[in-house]
Amino acid sequence: MRAAEGSGLDHCDSVIWELEARDPMRCAPEGVAAATQEPARALASSLGCTLLACTDDDSYDDQTPPVPCYSWLVRVPRGEHEHRDEHDIPVAVARLHQHLRSLLPAELEDWRIAPDRGLTLDEAAGTALLGAYLDLLEPFEAALMPLRTDGAERLDPGAKAWVRGERAMAGTYSLWLCEDPDAGGHAWLVLHIGLAATDSFWQSPAGTGLLRWGVTADDPVLMTPRPAAPAWMVTLTTCAFSKKRLPADAPAARMAGARHQWTSNAIPALTARVCHDLQALFPRIARSR
Repeated sequence: MRAAEGSGLDHCDSVIWELEARDPMRCAPEGVAAATQEPARALASSLGCTLLACTDDDSYDDQTPPVPCYSWLVRVPRGEHEHRDEHDIPVAVARLHQHLRSLLPAELEDWRIAPDRGLTLDEAAGTALLGAYLDLLEPFEAALMPLRTDGAERLDPGAKAWVRGERAMAGTYSLWLCEDPDAGGHAWLVLHIGLAATDSFWQSPAGTGLLRWGVTADDPVLMTPRPAAPAWMVTLTTCAFSKKRLPADAPAARMAGARHQWTSNAIPALTARVCHDLQALFPRIARSR
């Protein structure tokens, strides 16, 4: 096992750790993710942590032939992050590693355990962005979280800060509702909530940065500093979603399907109108109550 060196993330409220196993001898059977995901999630939860992702279809360094690589991402609160064992690994992460090893062949010996600095800082930025808009987002979450179905209820809504600067951030907020009944394949109805940004914003460094990530001028955005007189926007779109890509490293890919938009200067009126319209447009959401 190769353990982490100092990460410089002790100031974060939580840190994302990755447990990675490389399998050059292909000693693990197929279905590592399916076999370990629920046991790992249950143990992480009992230790006060959160399993974010579990993948078994990656390879290491694009080698030929490819070397299978299995990965588990877990969010560790600051207190557990600081509680280390003799290898300088959080005790909770070490216990998860021990449990995973008990579920996998003993020959699987090449493990690497380390904090993921990029994902941790991304999540911290998203949390800060959320904090600036709780008055907008909390009413939508209170109204819509109980209505989610088709597995969307297991996906945490959240903000992603695609552009970060010393004085400003800009990003998007997404809340998965359910599978799109009119779209074939694995497609989701996703609600995006934020500001109706002005033309001047899209010409600013933050706006052009979002455009480079694939966000469009028709999308609601979150930004800091927050504008003094905000106009709010909500959109509903059909998006592709792959569970193995959590946490997101790109905006969800749009697909042909639903496209609805609401705008208002008043949060309560906007929340009520969106919730009413969604249940009229998609009765399955209302039935999931």
